[in-house]
Amino acid sequence: MKKANEETTNLARRRLLLAGVVIATLFPSITSAATEPPGQAEANALVTDFCSSKIYFEALETELISWQTAAAQRTKTLAEEAAMFRLAAVSRGKEANVQAYIALAAIAQHRLQAAASAAAAAVEPTAHALRLLSNRQGEIASAYKLVGQERSITITGHTTRPTGPGASLLQGAKQVGKCAVAATPTITDVVDCSAVESSTTAITKIKQLLPKATRLKIGKESSIRRPEITIKLEARGTIGEANNWKVSKDRAACEENVGQPSARTLHVVNGVAITSVEEAPYDITDEVDLAAASSGTVQPSQRYLQVSTTDKELASAIIRAQRAHADLPQALSSQDISQLSGAGASAVLLALQQEAPASTRSTSADQRTAIRAIFGQSSGSIRTEFIEPLAKDKLSVPVNGGTITGTTQTLAQGPNFAAALAHFSALKL
Repeated sequence: MKKANEETTNLARRRLLLAGVVIATLFPSITSAATEPPGQAEANALVTDFCSSKIYFEALETELISWQTAAAQRTKTLAEEAAMFRLAAVSRGKEANVQAYIALAAIAQHRLQAAASAAAAAVEPTAHALRLLSNRQGEIASAYKLVGQERSITITGHTTRPTGPGASLLQGAKQVGKCAVAATPTITDVVDCSAVESSTTAITKIKQLLPKATRLKIGKESSIRRPEITIKLEARGTIGEANNWKVSKDRAACEENVGQPSARTLHVVNGVAITSVEEAPYDITDEVDLAAASSGTVQPSQRYLQVSTTDKELASAIIRAQRAHADLPQALSSQDISQLSGAGASAVLLALQQEAPASTRSTSADQRTAIRAIFGQSSGSIRTEFIEPLAKDKLSVPVNGGTITGTTQTLAQGPNFAAALAHFSALKL
């Protein structure tokens, strides 16, 4: 019986393990969604004050801007390549590399469409995340200016107020003495950040991790709010209705005194003094769990406007930007012929292979065979073999009033591209 139970237990364990493997294989997002990228914890740990927080925020914002810039630049490069290869394909007679340029033009056009689509889809999410990150950084800066991380409030003096009915004490007709206290808070206008300069490079590593980041040191809305204030006071003696309410000469206490005010608080016999006004510790570097914050609840209000950025909307915006940040298709100028791959490239290569000369044609669906049939070689730099020659050749295009001359590259990237393309296309009719 014991042996049978052990076999049953082992079988259950194997089935459980197999189920885990299947889940991890079919639904990787379920098992990896909470996995933080290596280096995230180390980068976040360096954010400990306003200065390091500022560097951190600027790194995140710079990275988001670079996503937009990279997408625009890649789209521009692919558009230039597509135009250049297209013009090269129609301007060459029956040269052996015409098929190669046709293939490159088709692949570049396919990649251009993919890049343009990805770039367009990422514009709004990236811009929204950038705006909210900037808002949160501004909120932190404003809070730091007014509160700081080591806030001090100085008691500058006490003053008496006319005797009148009590507010919270002795409410009703009773007359009470009233004492007002002036307190001056510190305002942080400038801050010395020289101490964190040596850590700048390490802090800015967070931008490399942003695409997969799960937790960011971007402060929490609840922490950026004004912290709790504690007022401490001392009282001495017997204070009646304070008809003879005065301020000590050092302005550090209010006292009931029928004679002259006491010179110092130490001499006050019957009086009260506020000794300190303290604020709770203030933290502007809280770490936000993006997934948890984005799934939080915020009570909607059609009547009131939200003043500060909520953790939910900020985390949600960052996650949307991460999801919209797709890997862009590579520029052909950066690749070798042997690296041509992807659904678009494979379809083009296999289709054009059937149009290759019979001597090079193959019934094989192997991509390397298709590359050799079209390009006449299975490897080689696309830039060196097919782009650089287009910057050295010479084309002539007749137009009204004369003839335009230039290389394939200059004509493809200039204002006369349409005229050149139409001219050489007409010659092939």
